[in-house]
Amino acid sequence: MIANQDDIKLLLGLSSSITDEEQGFLSLVHPLAEGLVKQYLKYDPEQKSHTEYFPRHLRSGGPGYDYEGRWTSRSGLAIWESRDSDNTLQLTHLPLRRITSVRIDTAAKHGDAANSFDLDTVRTQGIDYWGDWDQTNVGYSGELYSYGSWPSEPGTVKVVYRAGYSPAELLGTATEDALVGDVITTAGVDGSGITRAVHITVISQFLKNMALKKKDIAGFTPGALLGERLGDYSYQVDRGTFGAAGLAVSLPDEAKEQLEAYRHWGLARL
Repeated sequence: MIANQDDIKLLLGLSSSITDEEQGFLSLVHPLAEGLVKQYLKYDPEQKSHTEYFPRHLRSGGPGYDYEGRWTSRSGLAIWESRDSDNTLQLTHLPLRRITSVRIDTAAKHGDAANSFDLDTVRTQGIDYWGDWDQTNVGYSGELYSYGSWPSEPGTVKVVYRAGYSPAELLGTATEDALVGDVITTAGVDGSGITRAVHITVISQFLKNMALKKKDIAGFTPGALLGERLGDYSYQVDRGTFGAAGLAVSLPDEAKEQLEAYRHWGLARL
């Protein structure tokens, strides 16, 4: 998870006492909020290893090309690939933290061919290719460059790499370099805006739910409370708010503002 649910409870004032209903609602909405954040970013910001195959299309032309390049789609992502930059590969996840291996096999067929990407296909970093590094173990663009052109046949380049923010970086600006297992933390890297976006989304939806929850005296009546009366107790709700506010989880504008600096513009030029 990007955000710790205990931190969300603390922000809501529920750290010392929470009902089963409130806990159930948080457990339901929290993963939905994280999914929306990843969707908006166009990548998974949690640090882990990834394996990807390139290129994703033939560079010889065809439908969808113009003089600069074309849009292609893979795993539900819209990805721009340039015809003019045959020495550049755009990795899906950000930021790049380590290139584990790059292999080139012109007959690999995305790894489906027999004996594809064996040891003879391994390329050497710094000799055959290099990463676009902003500092040690941090490459915000997620680009790889070749000293020559990358192959033009789809699925002939296999890249294994590590990308994303460590738990310490998702909490705030990291103060020192660290390596715990495979997890890389680099001083000065700050992914906390992503965590704040999750907090904002979950808390916003939680407060909407509280406005719609049932009244114990009168039983369940969905809708935002519009008014109450003490004598011969009565209350009035807005039934029209139930569907939109109570069921639909969406990113608030404040969450989107937190995410703008982290979006993968190499994958979606919006």
